[in-house]
Amino acid sequence: MLRYVWIARQKIGISARQVFIPLDPPVGQEAEVDWGSSTAILVGYARYNYMVPIPQAKNLEDLNRMILEECQAYGDHRISGKESSVNEMYEQEKHHLLGLPDIKFSNIQTTNGKSDKYSTVIIDKNRYSVPTAYAYLKIRAVLKVDGLDLFHGNKKIAEHPRLYNNNQWSLDPTHYLKLIGHR
Repeated sequence: MLRYVWIARQKIGISARQVFIPLDPPVGQEAEVDWGSSTAILVGYARYNYMVPIPQAKNLEDLNRMILEECQAYGDHRISGKESSVNEMYEQEKHHLLGLPDIKFSNIQTTNGKSDKYSTVIIDKNRYSVPTAYAYLKIRAVLKVDGLDLFHGNKKIAEHPRLYNNNQWSLDPTHYLKLIGHR
């Protein structure tokens, strides 16, 4: 870990507390981190200043609002060695920046699976229930940040909150009511 701090100080001239440091860097992979990259610097800065300690938010919109407020508050900050504040420097170079793309970024991912005898489909190492009528059929999943929708053909058959750990089950009891009624 000290090697990462040394590289950050030597190559980009920032302090160790501003650097994104992998928790357990593999031996011999120090050269793979491009400390000259503005992305590495920004990720490190954002992680240290906005994500430690882990922020507590009710939902994703609340978290985004909190981070936006902290970023806007940083605009009055003066970086050491610079004569202007962050906002003043932004105004000076704003006309050099590119506009946003016409097509919005999509954070939706799709994947396919097959439901099993338990009327569940494995998506991203977790099991999600589908109605029993769709057991043993091909299922398409649309994964979003906070949830996922399950489809058979063009018909939406289920929706669940997204699970991020491994080997978890999300079961909707209403999917099994018809089966219980037959027994």
